[in-house]
Amino acid sequence: MPRARDEQGAPREEPQGTPRVRDLHDTSDIRFVMVELGRLTERLDVLTSAIEKQSAAFEKASEKQTADFKERFVEVRSDAKEVRDKLHEVDKSIATFKGGLKIIHLLYAAGLVLMSVFLAWYLRPAPQPATLQAVSPASEAPDQKTEAAEATSTRAR
Repeated sequence: MPRARDEQGAPREEPQGTPRVRDLHDTSDIRFVMVELGRLTERLDVLTSAIEKQSAAFEKASEKQTADFKERFVEVRSDAKEVRDKLHEVDKSIATFKGGLKIIHLLYAAGLVLMSVFLAWYLRPAPQPATLQAVSPASEAPDQKTEAAEATSTRAR
């Protein structure tokens, strides 16, 4: 006959039949347990003292590492400030160099402009007499001048 169970699945009633009666352990079993319990207690005490020693050593090492870390952090911070200052100086030097290059470029460009103006003026073609006569208003009738000049030259003879 199956046992009745409650909602959680645990039995509600004791099993039917002859119940098993548990006998107490012999004296030797109790002594064995006591000896083993004493050994385990001793091992536990040794383990506890070892853990305490390790925790003390860990705390000392932790404090030492913390102090070392703080010291290194201060060193890195001061080194970073020095590097930042050096980088600022290099940046200023580069800016000055770039400014100088721009000034040299402007002077070079101005020199090229002045040289081209001078060369254009110096190497301009010399005015040709025929060009001047062709441009002047008196040269509109060159035949008349030549005839007049011939007439005066023939009279003078």
